[in-house]
Amino acid sequence: VSKFGDSFVGNQVEVKMFGATGWSLVENPGALPSVTSPDSQHQLQILRRFDFDHARQTMSVIVRDTTTNKLHVFCKGSFEQIKKLCSPGTVPGMYDEVAQGHAMAGCYVLAVSSSQLPEGTTDEEALSISRNDLEAAGSLSLHGLILFRNELKEDTRQAILGIKQGAVRVVMITGDNAQCGMYISAASGMSEEGTPMLLGDLDSEGAVVWHFMGTDKPAVTSKSVLADRLYETHELVVTGDKTMHAIEALDMMPTILFHIRCFARMSPDCLLYTSPSPRDS
Repeated sequence: VSKFGDSFVGNQVEVKMFGATGWSLVENPGALPSVTSPDSQHQLQILRRFDFDHARQTMSVIVRDTTTNKLHVFCKGSFEQIKKLCSPGTVPGMYDEVAQGHAMAGCYVLAVSSSQLPEGTTDEEALSISRNDLEAAGSLSLHGLILFRNELKEDTRQAILGIKQGAVRVVMITGDNAQCGMYISAASGMSEEGTPMLLGDLDSEGAVVWHFMGTDKPAVTSKSVLADRLYETHELVVTGDKTMHAIEALDMMPTILFHIRCFARMSPDCLLYTSPSPRDS
């Protein structure tokens, strides 16, 4: 986020989030940018920024509290990734259930965390720390979730239903999580009402597993999805670039591509996997 005149400019999610805090942003030539609290009692100087990275699903900043002179790291991003970076003792037991519940209700869910750099760390030392060290697994403390809602336009559902009547299959391709993607898909009329959803993701060993969304049924393997032809009775959801690559390696894509309704957590580089090649036509 930056300022142009009296207005904030930048990614609209960032602009809305910063505007909601009531803090002010000061950017003067030759000086470090800073943010000041509404009561002017707290000021943070921004030493370093790490912009959002699709692969990491995070963004971070190093700031100096001008009152205490301490250096802090603040990191936010997808709720799944931030959990991995936080000390387990700071993550509530209901974290996944709460975050996924908000996503299923149509919210764009981010998590925010922080850490404090060791006492005596100089600005030069802070500027030389790698992003991998700042965002090391278990190094951060969870603060909470940030929720956004971007409601559908009034004519969205009608427009999509009209497209479908023209024998065009509509899919969702999003950088957001699968739960929110499927909420929007259902609300907009992309998904067939009442059709169960099957989520493809990677397990801890890197194998593709499929979860029955919204139920307690145990996950199934890709082999079962093909053998039982579950792709014909379920709306498929695939999350993450690595999952897409793994599905391609299993040679499943020609069979299931036209049964995938939602491609979630997709980076721009992975969009080619969402379109059939000429050999698949």
